[in-house]
Amino acid sequence: DYFKPGRRWLTFKNIPDGNVVQIDTWAEIQEFMRNHGKQCVLLFYDDRTRNSHQLFPLFEGLAITLDGVAKVGAVSVSTAFGQNIANFYGVRKVPSVFLLRVSSESDSRYETKHTPFGVCVQEYFDGLSIEGINKAVLLNFSNDYIDFPACDREFHIIEERLAQSGKSSIVVLLTRKKNTTDLFKTLSYKYATHFLFVQIPYSTDLASQLMEEFDLSKPKDWGPLVFLHNPRADASVVLYNGTKLDVPSLSSFFDQHTQSEGAVTQAQDCAIAELLQQVDRRCRASSAIEPRDFPALLSSAKGRIVIGVFDIPNEESKALIMRDIACSLTTKDSIYSVAWMESIHAPELEKLFGINLKEGFIALDAATSVLAFEATEISRASFQQFEGKHLGQTFDRSRIS
Repeated sequence: DYFKPGRRWLTFKNIPDGNVVQIDTWAEIQEFMRNHGKQCVLLFYDDRTRNSHQLFPLFEGLAITLDGVAKVGAVSVSTAFGQNIANFYGVRKVPSVFLLRVSSESDSRYETKHTPFGVCVQEYFDGLSIEGINKAVLLNFSNDYIDFPACDREFHIIEERLAQSGKSSIVVLLTRKKNTTDLFKTLSYKYATHFLFVQIPYSTDLASQLMEEFDLSKPKDWGPLVFLHNPRADASVVLYNGTKLDVPSLSSFFDQHTQSEGAVTQAQDCAIAELLQQVDRRCRASSAIEPRDFPALLSSAKGRIVIGVFDIPNEESKALIMRDIACSLTTKDSIYSVAWMESIHAPELEKLFGINLKEGFIALDAATSVLAFEATEISRASFQQFEGKHLGQTFDRSRIS
């Protein structure tokens, strides 16, 4: 109820949590045009009249219907700016609605020297309705985001494209109609970044194959059937069971699954971030150390320490091998860090651990004070053999501290 005796909504800015963008300056209209896709709906009204106020519920409903498809804005001609922009577009009466095609980063066809704020493709000033304006908006869109596979092979190609696209699922519409419905076209534009869209008539063999493969029941009176399909998921089909087939209802269904996908993606991002931290820590640790570094290294270690021993001046490439080994161990929780040491420190190693090693690997476990070592040439292959070696030789921690 946007207009009551004793209370007056002046502009769309006064509506709490409104969906219509109120435009009051040239900067605002330029930002509105550039940031809201290829098509915009612009309402010209006079906020001083009761007749214009009665359009507020209609346009709020239109903005909700076109959410994700076209942005809805409003300009009041009661201001100097409003009169100027109305003259700019050639507004003949208010209230009136203009459908505008606008330029985008990838498509600048609608930006010219004389029309920096879009090109009018249609004007309405009589019989305004949500259905009429919504239909007019959709008529200016093509079926860019909808596929019409005719056979099983073409459907499998779309499944393969899904894996490469990074999108979560395929939205499949089984219907008696061969032409795209306004509903499906609206949803395809709104959720183009999340899903692939496929429309298949019931009359095709492909529709029968999919219903049999996914164990789908025939709807009453062969009404439309909508489901999400992801061949990589455990449950490859999620059926829409809502009673209403409209934009708000299906949007709610899609939002639930984009949010769950978002949660999975967020969890994956956290896991990747943690993995990268491990890589960063281990790669920093995979640097040259000296015997004096052992006390601090052993006191902070939460797992095994792997050390490569070799002659640095003559074997610089082996330092890179140790770095590669450090990165390859990021998923091994038992390995805390990887480092390397010059063979010049071999006598000190013998004093600390009782081993004679000029080139090879040492593995230390700080918690149990055990170690293993192997004299071998530093290489990835030799490390793979050493990695499984049992740590059975003890060492005296008191010597190291």
